[in-house]
Amino acid sequence: MKKEEIQQKIKIFFEDKTNLLFLAIFIFGVILRLKYLTINQAVWYDEAEYLSAAKGWAFGVPFQLHFVRPPLMPFIWVVFYKLGAGELVFRIILLLFSLAGIWLTYSIGKMLFNKYVGIIASALTSFHYLNLFYTSRLMTDVPSMTLLLFTIYFFWKGYVEEKGFYLYLMGLAFILSVLMRFPGGSLGGVLLIYLLLTEGFKFLKNKKLWASIGIFFLVFLPYGVWYYNTYNKIPILGASGFYMHQVMLKKSLSFMPTVFMSPIPYLFDILPYDMGQFFILALLIGLGMILFNISIGWDFLKKDKNLQKQLFVFLWIMVIFSYFAFYAGLVEDRYFFYIYPACFMIIGWVFVKLNDLLKNYNKFLGIIFIMMILFLVGYKQLTFADQLIKIKANSYVQFRQAGEWIKANSQEGDSIVASGEPMFAYYSERKVHYWFHVDNEEDFYEQLLEKRPKYMVLSIEGSPQWSYPWPQNNPDKAVPVQAYFFDAEKTKPVVVIYQLIYSET
Repeated sequence: MKKEEIQQKIKIFFEDKTNLLFLAIFIFGVILRLKYLTINQAVWYDEAEYLSAAKGWAFGVPFQLHFVRPPLMPFIWVVFYKLGAGELVFRIILLLFSLAGIWLTYSIGKMLFNKYVGIIASALTSFHYLNLFYTSRLMTDVPSMTLLLFTIYFFWKGYVEEKGFYLYLMGLAFILSVLMRFPGGSLGGVLLIYLLLTEGFKFLKNKKLWASIGIFFLVFLPYGVWYYNTYNKIPILGASGFYMHQVMLKKSLSFMPTVFMSPIPYLFDILPYDMGQFFILALLIGLGMILFNISIGWDFLKKDKNLQKQLFVFLWIMVIFSYFAFYAGLVEDRYFFYIYPACFMIIGWVFVKLNDLLKNYNKFLGIIFIMMILFLVGYKQLTFADQLIKIKANSYVQFRQAGEWIKANSQEGDSIVASGEPMFAYYSERKVHYWFHVDNEEDFYEQLLEKRPKYMVLSIEGSPQWSYPWPQNNPDKAVPVQAYFFDAEKTKPVVVIYQLIYSET
């Protein structure tokens, strides 16, 4: 591309005021995420599992990734470990994933609705408290959501709009989303149902789509072979079998008032079930409008492009939400990351419709009203995010301190007995025995004599009940050497390290 063409594209970009508005939102998102980039003083269990696995693959630290964990995150960390990087670089990568999510929310919102919907949806994403919180954690939720958004973007560009090589990229982005976090595969249900409803079986004749599916399985194959050889389980199904699948609809719905935190003054305390919220009401109205449009326009579904777009967003939310609510068996608010961008788009769509109505009275009335809502909700979300991130910033710091002490006071080849295996493995870089997986003191002592670990660590991270009095009952076998406390007065121990003593007779 020539220099003049680039300059012309830049000029056109800045002539569009909505692009400038999105750029301001994007910069705002960058500033917010940089604020919390290095605030956390220790990693959590899930973070430590991925990091420990990466250290194991990169440097031989004795740790094996649990079979329910997807491998892509630690695989990425391995590459950067080999290049000499560490936690700071990993956090920057998470930040880039999060920022890409803001851009994709804008771009997809613009494709499926219009640029104003994209602006509102990206603004909501930029200050959403869950997005901010998990951008500061080395976990898979934000990256997997971003990769899923890439999948949707490439699908729409490549299949629906039939542009270039996007459809091939869809298969790659989709499998990467799944390998980042397995439930990302639920998007497959969205795509399949959408294609069946809008085309019947016609999509089966699309060669590029089959090539994209081929790319998906080509990337999946090495992982599948590795997984089976490592765990002797069928990939994906092995991880799924770990959980007890059950209906979690009530709990899934219970997260929504907090996730869409947007109380309407006065109404919030009057309406039942936390219905007095801007975003929840807008979301329900939007879903109702889409359902109504689909119902009355069913006969035109295969021809009406706008109706197809609404159908896609509706399926995006309902299919993935149903997966967690009716099948997954374990839900948290972060599990629904996949649907939040779509929900924000529908909320933005309703606000744009509202603005169209209010313009009949005053052309600025709707804009002022929407900006007021976004300001009030944004302030609420940001305040909550700031409090939550700061409260959790020092959680598990005692595990980091204990792990670092063990590393400094042991040698390679030494091992320890402890709960919280991933955290201690990550910080100490030593083999961690989870109580040898025994349930009584006699078997435990036999394993001690056989494995001869150097330290025993008691903590709040779920040590067996019989293990807590064991050092006091066996003072000749375990001597306390270090402790870390929750409070400055040192009255609430979090981690206690004992050196194990072995009789030579």
